Amino acid sequence: MADEDWIPQFNRTLDDWNKRFIITSPDVDGLLSAALMVQHYNARLIGVYTTSHLILFDDFTPEAAKEALWVDHDISYPGIQCMGQHLVRIQVEDKLPTRHNPNFNPNLIWPVAWENCFNGRQVSKVDKYPFATIHYLMKGLGIEDPPKYSKAYSLLAHADGTWVTSYDYPYNCNQWREWMFDGWPGVINDLVDQTYADDRSLAVHLGILTDLLEAGISRGRSRSNVSQDIPSDWAKIEGHQGIPFSKRTKWEGWVPKFNRVWSYISNTMNWDVNTPERITRVISGVAQPEYPDRILRTTTLDQWMEQNDVFSHAITFRSTIRYTTEMDL
Repeated sequence: MADEDWIPQFNRTLDDWNKRFIITSPDVDGLLSAALMVQHYNARLIGVYTTSHLILFDDFTPEAAKEALWVDHDISYPGIQCMGQHLVRIQVEDKLPTRHNPNFNPNLIWPVAWENCFNGRQVSKVDKYPFATIHYLMKGLGIEDPPKYSKAYSLLAHADGTWVTSYDYPYNCNQWREWMFDGWPGVINDLVDQTYADDRSLAVHLGILTDLLEAGISRGRSRSNVSQDIPSDWAKIEGHQGIPFSKRTKWEGWVPKFNRVWSYISNTMNWDVNTPERITRVISGVAQPEYPDRILRTTTLDQWMEQNDVFSHAITFRSTIRYTTEMDL
């Protein structure tokens, strides 16, 4: 895969968007991605989607949400444009017929699916796209990475735990670097070559982690067990990605926390963004897991998604597809 294999689809997706509104995920990658698009297109962040709840800011409506570009998400709702990077096919031939076209996801360009992924760590096989949404957005838009040893550079390494993935899945990371980032200088090369994690980077990365935690990022880890392949003095940095939100969350307390993290990320990257003032509406769906192999016992993914009116989904483990229904837009 080279630029000519994915940049046209990337550009078609952006050309189809009216450049007005952004909805994103409540984690470091989602906020980096949203901040970039707000800065680059003078767009406006109008909401956050957690996969259980759509949080709308400042009197923006479901109709506005339908015309937004949803970044770091994979949505299957007619008319909603999305740019994500989750594994969304069980079989390579799955068509995802309710997903708006054009859309962008590297895993839909290269033939990867549940049936040929989850091969384990440290194996010489191709798996799902291993980097973050922000990385392909910056490459696709031709925006160079900040200097090494800057806080901005370490934020890019932190997004979606990419710095950990580069240790756990070196073969897969190298393959995707060749396909999408060949000749592109910056953090992806540093991570895949495993030259990022030196003492100076550790000090900078610990600094941004302290800042993120003070701002409101969750202290939880993204995995139950610390990777055995990362340098031991980096173990404390693993995880710490999201801003939690639940049906019990008090709206008036969540917005300042969100804005602290949102402002920290955008200021660190030197990107100008709008600041939400308040939550004015939350639309909740039903998020639940299913077994991919159980779906295949009786039907196909495409038929199952249509039968269950699936709004969004992601295959997160070999034994789990997480999906959301009953999102009433």
